[in-house]
Amino acid sequence: MRTENRGGTAGRILAFALAVTAALVFGAPVLATPLAQVALAQGDAATAQQPFAYKHNPIYNPKAMEDIIQNPDAVYGFSPNPDSGSLKEYATYDWTDPEVVAQAHQNRRVYLEQDQQIYDLVTQMEAEGATTEEVARAASAKRNQIRIDSYKDDPEGLAKLKARNLEKYGNEDGPTPEWLFDKYGSWELVLDNCFNTNSGMDACCGFYDDNWEKYIHFGQIPLCVVSFDAAGHGEAPANQSVYAGETATKPEDLVAEGWTFGGWVVKGTEEPFDFAQPIAADVVLVATWTKDPEPVPGKVEMDVNVEDGLPVVGAAVGIEAADLLSADELERVRAGEDAHVWLDVRAADVSDKTEARMLEAAGDKIGADAKLAFCVDVSLRKRLSADDADTMVTELDQEVSVELVLGDEWIPLDAANRDWYVVCEHDGEVAIIPAEFDAESKTVAFLVDRFSIFGVCYDAVKGESPSSDVPTSSTPASGAPVSSVPASSAPTRTTTVGSTSAAAAPVARTLAATGDASICALPLALVAAACLCAAKYARGAGQ
Repeated sequence: MRTENRGGTAGRILAFALAVTAALVFGAPVLATPLAQVALAQGDAATAQQPFAYKHNPIYNPKAMEDIIQNPDAVYGFSPNPDSGSLKEYATYDWTDPEVVAQAHQNRRVYLEQDQQIYDLVTQMEAEGATTEEVARAASAKRNQIRIDSYKDDPEGLAKLKARNLEKYGNEDGPTPEWLFDKYGSWELVLDNCFNTNSGMDACCGFYDDNWEKYIHFGQIPLCVVSFDAAGHGEAPANQSVYAGETATKPEDLVAEGWTFGGWVVKGTEEPFDFAQPIAADVVLVATWTKDPEPVPGKVEMDVNVEDGLPVVGAAVGIEAADLLSADELERVRAGEDAHVWLDVRAADVSDKTEARMLEAAGDKIGADAKLAFCVDVSLRKRLSADDADTMVTELDQEVSVELVLGDEWIPLDAANRDWYVVCEHDGEVAIIPAEFDAESKTVAFLVDRFSIFGVCYDAVKGESPSSDVPTSSTPASGAPVSSVPASSAPTRTTTVGSTSAAAAPVARTLAATGDASICALPLALVAAACLCAAKYARGAGQ
């Protein structure tokens, strides 16, 4: 409320100025700062009516709030408390009047500029390593000197001040360090009271933010501890020390397997903690969690893809699809992703040189009767549903079986009685691998620990002429060839082993014939029978 019984604005300003000056002379607590807020006090009425807020709210400073109260109509949001022991005499003035507060601001500025000298002395001596007692003695002497200097233009007032000091302290310049020590009991308290600016008056006059660091330096602002309780999951963040009125720093969200972090609440409540709100006291924050639902494991499937037009019409690999997945991939499957593994059998585009090397390797095992039937490119691939690309498995830690199902037209006569081999061409090296043919399933099976280009080869029927193979009109389950085609008319078939697409030109390969029946046995038998008949006839004629 405004006080209107002081003879107008000029009278109020004059009376207030005299009161502040008297307070300075008699030691009313006061601190120094720029004129950052003067414009508000001197502005027009419209500007003055705008609510003012400090960056650092004085309500969190217990020392300041001993002497002031919040006043939304006041120029700087605060006015002296009528019940204050230090500032109650100033509560009668109109702290909502910009002109009155502007004068108070100016008087406060002068005092704080003087008080800044004490603060600068203290910080310099502390930086130089002086003891607390040494700093306290120097600061008390500096404070007395500033007070004496303020009367340089008032000899009469100076004389009264010295007389009063001599009577009260036994020293005309003011209280001695020893007197202050006896009063406060420690050099730390002597030092604090040498620089005991009234932060409440600073708040009323617009200087609170400017002196914030000084309030901290001299222990006016409580230091609060913000501690964290992880509630049994994850790792709790380190405690934070926060000055009252400032905000805590929000830590990174906690992480715990099987749980989802839900934020922080004040211990004993269920309300989310707002890290944008100032801290007023020690606080314990407790993490909240939600149990994750159990994941539904994904599927691991294995397929076989065989390119059309190949001698191979089917294939299989003797390994579980899950055994081809890494630990990370298995974990992803357990978390719900699907995995796909497949065996690809495609035409192999091999050069004449490579084919010759493969046939040579087969000949070393089988002999001159070795026949290279066809070549295929066999690869093993895998992919998880979230992957952007397939992963090719080129080598394994163990040997696994591979089975190639042959088309009927690719099975030679008496296939079960032949020696079968597979020639593997991998990274420029050729290796010969024993293989077995199963007539019932029409499969060639072999063991490998890598996937690459495989050539299927076999020898002629043991004990018979290797000159040719003939096609069969039917092949019993036992694999024994049965032919109704005359030997002389048995054709030699050729086929193309390679990609049938334009992207990979096919390579012509002459396949081994599909039988081992002799082509001259029947005519010789007929000739022999004719000779026997002729001889018998001659013997009969002679008789």
